[in-house]
Amino acid sequence: MPYFYTEDDVRIYYKETGDKDGKPVIGLHGWNSTHAMFDDLFAGMQDYRCITLDFRGVNRSSLPKSGLSMGRLAKDVEELIIHLGLIGVTLIGYSMGASVLYKYIDLFGTGRLERTIICEMSPKLLNDDEWHEGLGQGKDDPMDDIVAVDKMLDDYDAYYRERALQNNPQLAELPPRMRNNLFRGMLAPNPGYVMAAFYLSFVLQDYRSMLHKFDVPTGIFFADPGSVYQPKTAYYLAEKIPAKTKVVIFDGCTHLFGLEKPDLFVKEVRAFMAEDI
Repeated sequence: MPYFYTEDDVRIYYKETGDKDGKPVIGLHGWNSTHAMFDDLFAGMQDYRCITLDFRGVNRSSLPKSGLSMGRLAKDVEELIIHLGLIGVTLIGYSMGASVLYKYIDLFGTGRLERTIICEMSPKLLNDDEWHEGLGQGKDDPMDDIVAVDKMLDDYDAYYRERALQNNPQLAELPPRMRNNLFRGMLAPNPGYVMAAFYLSFVLQDYRSMLHKFDVPTGIFFADPGSVYQPKTAYYLAEKIPAKTKVVIFDGCTHLFGLEKPDLFVKEVRAFMAEDI
């Protein structure tokens, strides 16, 4: 299995599939997920050089003593790109992975990139009197979102199950045994303290002031009605990003549209990649 070591000596797992000579695409996974969340998408993109990684502290990557922040994850992505000698990369960030994408461009710009795709991530998660496009589809109390970290540190498994059912109510329709097996599979590769640190880091970000740094074509993929964010946030991003953008709305879906409509996800990503924009 391929690994590389970061400058602070953390071993990061990555996986490559597809055409070694194809255009490089890197998938950045979501919170409480792993590189495997892109398996279905990249199975339909084997004419590209498809690369995924487990963020530090997740699954096959090593547990670090520090660096559990969006900024450090973005640096790990930059080091992976350099390690593989890539240019003209498309970064696809899904949920928390899109927070890493925002931070990557904020820190490193787009010199190594050709395109980006933002999947279901608001540029600011904490709601306030003037911003209603954060967590809970703009309805969460920001203090509740911060206090949630304490609940995670107390009993992460219980917190995650409760939050997952709240954000994705269709999970309640699964037979209990199947639902419990699903949760066990999702929780096993992700230590609770790592997830709590990631959550606190991405919840505190406000990327609105850096959106002008997006100067490569950008796909903006959101769900309608959604379950965590609002589809209208896609149009906010399209207005604020100066580069050419393409908004794709997955109708009848929740935050997990990539799992709910995997074939359509592949189709829309390929369509965006093929567009001359």
